[in-house]
Amino acid sequence: MSHSDPITPPPAPRPVVKTAATMEFVQKVHKVERQHTKILAPQLLLDSEAPPNCMRMNVLIATVNMGNAMPTQDDIGELVPEDGDDKYDVLVVGMQEATFGEEEALPEPPSPADGTGGSAKKRGSKPSIMTKAVKAVKKVEETFRGVISSQDTSDNKFTTTDMPTTADSTALHAMLERHLPSYSGVVRYQRGEMRLHIYVRSSLVPALTDVEVAAENTGIGHLLANKGGIAARLTFTDTSLSFVTCHIQAHEGKEHFQRRCADISEILGGTKLGNPKRYDVSLISHHTFVFGDLNFRTDFGKGKKENKELCYQALGKGDYEEIYRHDELQRAICNGECLTNFQEGDCSKFPPTFKVKRHVKGSLEDGHSVEDVYNPQRTPSYCDRILFTSLPGLEKKLKQVKLEAIPKYSASDHNPVRSTFTIDVPAIEDIEWHFPSALMSRRPKDANLKVYTSTPVKADSDRIIRDYTPDNFDLDHPDSTPEKREEENIFKDNTNLDRVCKVTFLDMRCRNLTEMDPSLVGGGSDPYIQFVPLSDHLLKRQHIKKKRNTLGNGAFSHYKKTKTKRHNVNPVFDDVIELEIDLSQEKDLLNGKFLALTIIDHDDLSEDDLIGTVVLNLASLVGGEGGNGVRPKSIKGGTSSIEISKPVMKNSMVQGHFEGTVEMCWVDGKIGQTMKSKKFGEIAGGCCVIS
Repeated sequence: MSHSDPITPPPAPRPVVKTAATMEFVQKVHKVERQHTKILAPQLLLDSEAPPNCMRMNVLIATVNMGNAMPTQDDIGELVPEDGDDKYDVLVVGMQEATFGEEEALPEPPSPADGTGGSAKKRGSKPSIMTKAVKAVKKVEETFRGVISSQDTSDNKFTTTDMPTTADSTALHAMLERHLPSYSGVVRYQRGEMRLHIYVRSSLVPALTDVEVAAENTGIGHLLANKGGIAARLTFTDTSLSFVTCHIQAHEGKEHFQRRCADISEILGGTKLGNPKRYDVSLISHHTFVFGDLNFRTDFGKGKKENKELCYQALGKGDYEEIYRHDELQRAICNGECLTNFQEGDCSKFPPTFKVKRHVKGSLEDGHSVEDVYNPQRTPSYCDRILFTSLPGLEKKLKQVKLEAIPKYSASDHNPVRSTFTIDVPAIEDIEWHFPSALMSRRPKDANLKVYTSTPVKADSDRIIRDYTPDNFDLDHPDSTPEKREEENIFKDNTNLDRVCKVTFLDMRCRNLTEMDPSLVGGGSDPYIQFVPLSDHLLKRQHIKKKRNTLGNGAFSHYKKTKTKRHNVNPVFDDVIELEIDLSQEKDLLNGKFLALTIIDHDDLSEDDLIGTVVLNLASLVGGEGGNGVRPKSIKGGTSSIEISKPVMKNSMVQGHFEGTVEMCWVDGKIGQTMKSKKFGEIAGGCCVIS
């Protein structure tokens, strides 16, 4: 985010209702205001280039296969700018083959000739048999650790560990921390030879409300961690970001390509974060980044020898576009074989990142020949990648600024890749005063605030009283007359002031769903649709029944669902599903809120299986704004209509297609009558139909 003058805190409140209970409550609210102003105002500053009511977050992501060689401090400087170059809010580094021997990780002890102590053994003397044996045992230990172990050394309040820190981790952390003195390591996680480090500007850490980390092994037997991925999900107030670093199957050939696609799907499916934990991170996080040594190769459709010759010819001409056109990952995305909903920058702006010769600083762009740069054992390929995606309606909030390779990092046979992004998140003036949505999870326990009207909180005391009331407000206080309570909009039952939107799903149908049942029982699937909000407190509680989750995740809120259609991969649902969305807040606070249409395969003898999910942006639905996969249909009887036609996604792969109609009607919870509001979209005759 841009750093400019801090935002001036709101003016001091002026009390209006002179009662002991209300004054005590106002003091509590003022305490919360001061805390949030103190925490947030110095760090989250408005950017002149950001859209209205938004601020701009700057993120840098780097991925490096270290080749099991300890980097130098200069190598670290090539990966990330010193102290973030005073412009990045979040720095993310994904590392592969990032374990090193103890002798590499620890500095060599000084020799006696230096007069500072150390071993008296001459440098040229041969090691003893015992020394060789000890080294061999240590090598086995390192290899064993490199395929099964995990370490979480994050220095923050979100994750803790009792696991010992190894020498290589200590050395690597020390170099990064010296290089980034103004940052806090909120994620420092190792699984096998993979590492994920996330550094957040220290002044921004108080705005970080949640951090989760998970990992998935895809190595030998799908058990060992020589290959796999690490995922971390960070929530800044009301915006969630997920970072997934991967190291997947190597080598050329169709079989290895198919394994790579399967590995990515397995990593996304096995690193479920957020709540509920039934969806992959790309469906439950506002913005998701996948990066690492993905090992996709250049494939001209020939044999290995011919592939390499054609690639060398293109490199000799400087025709990187020709190589990128024959990239396996680009083909896989276009064919829907993996990462279907992701995109990346143009890799053809730089030469392939693998397999380069170690200790050669520079690339073809620096005047080196193809033979000087690339190892002849492999076809040069774009193995190191950074991809990204956003949930529907949020695509314009994420922008890739730059994508580049780092050929001066010479310790590995991979050139690292780095990319920078800007992300527009809700502005501080929205975050600071919208406690229920943005900061309710971080409010002091003694605040006990509840939303009673749809007006955002401001700093003047009369607005605070109208918007909030404490749970223990004394309605029998002699100064609290019915007239004053009515005047200040203070009620015992908050449903009196509810604004709800009745959302009705009908004419629902799916086509080409993935077959989940084995051929022995007839194949096909037995699908039904479950309607799950991806944010708390969005659906009225009378529509939620507590029941054990059929997907096997323990106790779970079992939301409304359709009837099951037996043995049908092209089901047409006759159900009419009515939901009530709680809109006691402003529509703006529905930005970033989503509803998951979860399509599930029913099993009689085992747990139900997830087929896939359609994620709907509630702000788009409520506002009648349409968007990707949502388009106007017709206007009949004074109502408007929009159709929904969207792919069914699971682990970033298409599992079928969904179509349907949604009718929406606004009601006032107090009088139960239909409402009209231009602010929430074009609503004629009190109803809006969205399909």
